[in-house]
Amino acid sequence: MFSFQRALPEEVGIPSESIEKILLTLQEKKIPLHSLLVMKSDKLIYENYFAPYEKDTLHRMYSISKSYTGVAILLLAARNRISLDDHITDYFPEYTDAHTNPRIKETTIRNMLMMRTPHTSSTYKNDLEADWVGSFFTTTPTQEPGTLFHYETCSSHVLGALVEKLTGKELLQFLKDELLFQLDYSKDSYMIKDPFNVSMGGTGLMSTPMDILKMLYLLYKKGTVVCTDGQERSLLPKELVDEATSNLTDTESVSHFLQQFKGYGLLIWINDMDGFVLYGMNGQMAIAQPSRDLLVVTTADTEGIPNGEQIIYDAISENLF
Repeated sequence: MFSFQRALPEEVGIPSESIEKILLTLQEKKIPLHSLLVMKSDKLIYENYFAPYEKDTLHRMYSISKSYTGVAILLLAARNRISLDDHITDYFPEYTDAHTNPRIKETTIRNMLMMRTPHTSSTYKNDLEADWVGSFFTTTPTQEPGTLFHYETCSSHVLGALVEKLTGKELLQFLKDELLFQLDYSKDSYMIKDPFNVSMGGTGLMSTPMDILKMLYLLYKKGTVVCTDGQERSLLPKELVDEATSNLTDTESVSHFLQQFKGYGLLIWINDMDGFVLYGMNGQMAIAQPSRDLLVVTTADTEGIPNGEQIIYDAISENLF
């Protein structure tokens, strides 16, 4: 069985008052926190869930889904099923023909992982009743691929569809079979599907906060962990994890995201302290600070609360980082 060793905060050099201040700050600012998990020095030092949410409650993780899709793509690359520099149109000939825009044909899987696609917004939102995957290939591009960062969801949705097309499995099931079940990931977790039965690899993940902590821990450990059988295993190649969690793209122009987010890797955010973040809207965050040997996971619902996500991040940063 895979489980984290537990310790009191003081045993790893963190005053309990620091965590209490996070909770007090969020309570005072009326932030509806659903869960908070904190790890320090490979030990789980705090785990709490706030009613009506419980430990085993599946939670919508929104864009944390993108990071999962990125990991699945890295797995395919590690198994030589794809190259990150392949053109995405090579895998979806059903959506392309002689009239397909050259910018679409030039788009690589790496461009999509880095959010440097030809599109500046999520193309499927133009018509939710039309083929979501197909919209990526048929919508007129607005820029050259590989140039500017624009955060959009359709690229990760298409990459999730690519995983399902090549493996014959649902996106999350592929990840479970390949690595997550070796971390005792919850069996009931799933991904919501689009109207065309494709897993929503950009926003559909339904998992527990502990599930998210396990994925964060795997990335933090560069893909090598002690699995359920007690054996240390390399589940992801270190070099690919290093690339995915490196600052590859400037994101300064994206003003609506947290102020501390200062770059982007491969479907993973980079923060201002050289850590990385799996981020989902409304307060879903999985934060790794390697220099402090610290991991933090939150779930919440800040919809309609001005700067709600920033308030959560600031409370964590000021009291732990």
